[in-house]
Amino acid sequence: SPQTLSAFESKKDLCLIMFCACCTAADTTPIESVSAPAPIPIKDETEPVMRMPIPEAAPEPAMEEKEPDATVTFQFLLPDGSTKDIVVKSKPLGLDFYKSIPLTVKRVKPDACAEVADVQPQWVLKKCDGDEMKEDLKDAMAQLVKAVQYLKQR
Repeated sequence: SPQTLSAFESKKDLCLIMFCACCTAADTTPIESVSAPAPIPIKDETEPVMRMPIPEAAPEPAMEEKEPDATVTFQFLLPDGSTKDIVVKSKPLGLDFYKSIPLTVKRVKPDACAEVADVQPQWVLKKCDGDEMKEDLKDAMAQLVKAVQYLKQR
């Protein structure tokens, strides 16, 4: 007769014994027949169901629109201490920055807007459309993304 769980110290012991009995038996005949459990009754669909109200989504803030010929002006500090303003009319910029403040150009991608404007590695981004760059890396990157969001795609 099959042993019940109470005869074993834990479910782990039962699993180990079942594993051993199933996997090490020389005979291939089943050790014990197991019938399928009784089906679980399904709730009567005519019963009322309590539903949670779905909150209304807040309206999205209006996007400020720029003219179709929008531009962004970046001011860079060059290694010699001078500054240079670059006007960009489209995106992607094609700039990789080091992950530190101040935002310093790490690489300029070929054939991108920044290469056409002759931006060079080691230039430091100081201003974006006349505003000083933020002093926190995450905020500065957000400022950069926001500045170029309305530029036309190249």
